[in-house]
Amino acid sequence: MNQIKRIKEKLVKLKEVDSIFQLFGAGKHQYCLNSTKTEGELVTFERIHKIQLPASYRAFLAQVG
Repeated sequence: MNQIKRIKEKLVKLKEVDSIFQLFGAGKHQYCLNSTKTEGELVTFERIHKIQLPASYRAFLAQVG
């Protein structure tokens, strides 16, 4: 199974199982993620900060949030 798909499915399950947000950190984020990033936003971020994000993290930001 695709790793990104697995992450999305796990987040949905966690939100269902932990509906009162008792797991570590859940009270703050409540399983809500920031919006996904476009390729242009990622490139701009990398240029500004003079870094190259790992491919797996870029995929997470672009597809999950």
